[in-house]
Amino acid sequence: MLSLLASRLVTAATDLLFPPTCAACQADLATPHGVLLCSSCEATIRSDTLPRCLRCAMPCRTILQSSVGCSHCREMKLPFAAAAVLGNYDTSLRAVVIRAKYPHGEQLALAAGQLLADRIQELAARGDSPFATIDAVVPVPMHWLKRMVRGASAAESIARGVASRLNVPLLSSAVGCTRFLAKQGSLSQRKRARNVRSAYRATGQFELTGASLLIVDDVLTTLSTTISMGKSLIAAGAAQTLVAGIARSTSIVS
Repeated sequence: MLSLLASRLVTAATDLLFPPTCAACQADLATPHGVLLCSSCEATIRSDTLPRCLRCAMPCRTILQSSVGCSHCREMKLPFAAAAVLGNYDTSLRAVVIRAKYPHGEQLALAAGQLLADRIQELAARGDSPFATIDAVVPVPMHWLKRMVRGASAAESIARGVASRLNVPLLSSAVGCTRFLAKQGSLSQRKRARNVRSAYRATGQFELTGASLLIVDDVLTTLSTTISMGKSLIAAGAAQTLVAGIARSTSIVS
């Protein structure tokens, strides 16, 4: 009881001396706890209203409930059951994704991850959704050298926000990146798939048998990275993998 009271007093004193600010625009926040975004920035990040394919999160003309998928993904063999995003990359989310890649954007990445968790819960509430069962969150890992150079991992920061909001474990070291990868954004679709093929491997640090695991990345584009991640987790015994990211990079399909 005393330790809880002391913790609350410390929190109150910290908020008084250093009032919390919005992770996106740095405006003072009226509410000191919860998602660290002002109402305006939160509304902007949540603003996506496009119907999306439940299999690959591609925007579509109508919501596709079928596991068959849309014209973009129905011919693809995906190792994950469903995908979710906050919106398209070519919106205000582009700035969020870019800032999240660096140390000064970690709080923004965390807040965006919390909003992503809300989106996942909305999908889970629709009934018979693969998102209804999530045992743990696994971020797409960076090679240790790239992580050292950049100083932050967007996927891990976003995943931390998702896991905290969903109240499930964050397994940051469940999968490792086995080699230094070329930047995916600079490669063609075919080269992207080759770049990440067998690049991710379960570390064996966690028992994954039978688990439903949510893979988190910052942007979903060709899905090459998440496909490679999903295969590694299924090979390690996971019963199901799901995918979530801040943004989806592509255009509307029929």
